[in-house]
Amino acid sequence: GNYDAYYMGIAMVLERAKTRPDGSAAFTIQRHAGASAGGMMPFELALKKETTTLESHLSYGVLSEQYASWYKSAVMAMYLEDH
Repeated sequence: GNYDAYYMGIAMVLERAKTRPDGSAAFTIQRHAGASAGGMMPFELALKKETTTLESHLSYGVLSEQYASWYKSAVMAMYLEDH
């Protein structure tokens, strides 16, 4: 499956939780790594920032739902996601 959504959700929660209400740091995110979403999502977030990245992935979800017949095959879905 596609784990980008899980990564995005966790990254958004951690981004908001890392600062205490008084403004001090509760923790810091030290490293992003991993295969697939773990390697690609940190790059997307650094490049496009949170809002644009989220909109891009939500748009892909809408397209894959609207054109479900195009996304039946895993191979075709992977091809369409990267274009």
